[in-house]
Amino acid sequence: MPKLLKFGLKVDSIYNEVGEYTNNGGRGAVMLTHVMLSNSILRRSFTECKPLRLNKLQKLLFFTSYQYLLLTREIPFSEDFICENHGPVSMSVALAFKEYGNGAITKYGLEGGDVSYLADEEKSPAIHDALDAVWCKYKKCPAFFLSFETHLWGSAWWRAKKRDGRNARITINDLQQGKWFTRIDSK
Repeated sequence: MPKLLKFGLKVDSIYNEVGEYTNNGGRGAVMLTHVMLSNSILRRSFTECKPLRLNKLQKLLFFTSYQYLLLTREIPFSEDFICENHGPVSMSVALAFKEYGNGAITKYGLEGGDVSYLADEEKSPAIHDALDAVWCKYKKCPAFFLSFETHLWGSAWWRAKKRDGRNARITINDLQQGKWFTRIDSK
């Protein structure tokens, strides 16, 4: 089981997938990345033996990000989602898992060479709650069903696509004004 990266705190050290202690090179605060959050989703997938394909992982990542926004009124990433025909896409996640094509993902995504990171859910209860709520609600849903959810009238994807067409950036404003997705209570 991988050790977890401290989320949202100034850290000087982190642990990689095999539990080796590494120095963060004095870079200070570490942002949560789309690949990190995807790895946290995959941890649930691997634990429950529920294989995920990239298309579904992208949807779960988007819903988790939006759920986190609803819980905290904060966006945990500096990276945006892009409007693709099948829904919101994180380009870093698409690149990290491109080797799987349409097959099931079997390993964590790598960042910075050959290291995999996960969000530290113990240090960030809001990330934990967002991940759990989205996973519990959508883990059994097929990806095409989740595409229907992302494409609803008034959704963040719909707003960005209407404004700028294909490959539009989904902005924070799109996310904040989207009324299509309601907070999921995980309890």
